[in-house]
Amino acid sequence: MKPKVLLIQPPYTIYKKDFKRCMPPLGLAYIAALLEENNFEVKILDAYAEGFENEKDIGNDFVLVGLDEEDICKIIEDFNPDFVGISGMFSTQDQNVLKVCSLLKNFNSSIPIFGGGSHPTYSVKDVLNNKDIDFVVLGEGELTTLHLIQRLLKKEDVSDIDGLGYKKDGQIFVNPKEKFVENLDSLPDPARHLLNMEKYI
Repeated sequence: MKPKVLLIQPPYTIYKKDFKRCMPPLGLAYIAALLEENNFEVKILDAYAEGFENEKDIGNDFVLVGLDEEDICKIIEDFNPDFVGISGMFSTQDQNVLKVCSLLKNFNSSIPIFGGGSHPTYSVKDVLNNKDIDFVVLGEGELTTLHLIQRLLKKEDVSDIDGLGYKKDGQIFVNPKEKFVENLDSLPDPARHLLNMEKYI
């Protein structure tokens, strides 16, 4: 049985008057493709796109766009992941990331959760101070994510993984991102088949 990895794009908070845009989360799709290539079962949950018509007024001229908590919880329960990665591109969306992490830990507190994207990369220590986030993948996340999950499966040490923020004995450690994919053609094409592409057209 293949280990299961769930990759999540959380709902988004936007101004009521903003024009809503819906773009495929290609970063998650690239990570998903590499994981599939290495014999993992992967699901991408774009909670923003899947609930694009669902707007919740949260005051101060803001709305929350995306699937509600019940729908997200049901998807988590149905898939029952072994590992979860969450995209946090902007600091303004941090609370939405943390809410989804909380839902995941309430479902299964032992699920390793790793955050990635611009905000976690540049605020790695702040992000890791949250009790529901176990790891941060810095910068381009394909190889770091793969190596992290492979090590966790084997219960091996992760402290030397390039571009990884992690916790140990109550302390936060950050390995700078020093290794990059030199040949982009070595990566598989993004796993668009895991996305409901009609949502983005």
